[in-house]
Amino acid sequence: MVHMNAILSETDDTDPIISIGAVARAAANDTEYQSLLQFVRSGFPDSRHATPGPVRQYWPLRGILHQYEGTVNMDNRIIIPRTLRVTILFSQ
Repeated sequence: MVHMNAILSETDDTDPIISIGAVARAAANDTEYQSLLQFVRSGFPDSRHATPGPVRQYWPLRGILHQYEGTVNMDNRIIIPRTLRVTILFSQ
């Protein structure tokens, strides 16, 4: 997860690592991410074991996850789609 200010640095003169639009586009093409986004929108199963494998790791966080412009966020941190993780990791 990456702090939202690292992506959306509109309040200062620093360049963002990546735009929210780029994250949303990558998320739209990631089937696991779309599954997570669907659970965030519609609700997680009552049981962790009833949650599909790739999304199961997020079950303990289900109460604090929310969506913003096609992305999944935990408080002020954005969950980065798998295809962008290496890019983000080496950009900081």
